[in-house]
Amino acid sequence: MFRRKQKQKKPEESVVVTTSRRRSKSASFGLFLWRLTVVVLLIVLNAGLWAYAAYEIRVAKEKSQFNLRKQEQILLIREQQRKQALQDAVAMVDDEPITMAQVREFVNSTPQLAELPFETVYPNVLQMMINSRVVMTGAAQAGVPERPEIKRMLRQSEEQIVGQTYLDELLSAQVSENELQALYEKEVKEFKREEEIHARHILVKTEQEAKDLIIQLKAGADFAELARKKSLDENAEGGDLGYFTKGMMIPEFGDVVFDMKKGQLSNPIKTPFGWHVVLIEDKRLANPPAFEDVRDDIRRAVMETKLQAVLTAERAKRNVQVLKPSLSN
Repeated sequence: MFRRKQKQKKPEESVVVTTSRRRSKSASFGLFLWRLTVVVLLIVLNAGLWAYAAYEIRVAKEKSQFNLRKQEQILLIREQQRKQALQDAVAMVDDEPITMAQVREFVNSTPQLAELPFETVYPNVLQMMINSRVVMTGAAQAGVPERPEIKRMLRQSEEQIVGQTYLDELLSAQVSENELQALYEKEVKEFKREEEIHARHILVKTEQEAKDLIIQLKAGADFAELARKKSLDENAEGGDLGYFTKGMMIPEFGDVVFDMKKGQLSNPIKTPFGWHVVLIEDKRLANPPAFEDVRDDIRRAVMETKLQAVLTAERAKRNVQVLKPSLSN
């Protein structure tokens, strides 16, 4: 039989075929590596996402634990403060204490009260604070703080307080001690020395009561002790009025006592407040007040003189437009 003669490939064709096969295998291997890389990246990314999620969960848990501990600490502090407040309580309103410290703070923050003995003002201040707490509790339960008009008024008050505080700080920065001292010395030079007296008095309702007191005093009774027992004026400890000038008293009182001499005991003096028995303890020409006693008054006066300049400077910093200067336009 005849064998079919195979066609022999040319050498260059063999090289081309071999090279093509190699390229095909190389491409297949490259595709495999690319797919393998993608799979590895997906695995790594997935592992990273799980790790990040675990991290977030751990952080959230730690934050939750921290907030819980913080809340527990706050509650513990509040409970300790409440226990301390209960120990210091001088009154209770619906299980809420009013403490001695709160009463003292109120008295010290009120200039008219701070000048008086604490024991004297304490009973009235305590009752006033109780009344205030009772009314405020009732108002809260009635929803008064949530009313729109109340919120508006509170906002207005807040704006006034904040604005006034800022203005006081601006003015204070422009007032020096040297300026205050200079103004004080100027006022001292112009100070006119008026006569002033130091007196004690006992105030009673009737003329007969006043006459009875005068009899006891002339018999040797202690004026201050009688004043503590009999006087209607509870603000004058032992009847002591301190030093005062004639213009500081009503004419019915001042005209009489300034005609008296040092050490003299008065006859009954009638005023709109009742009947007075007066003892003159001293008379003198008034001296200028000490700088420290009037420093705050001088400071306020200086600040008032600088107010307009400060307001003008503040307005210059803003874009102020007066769109309707008056209602007549």
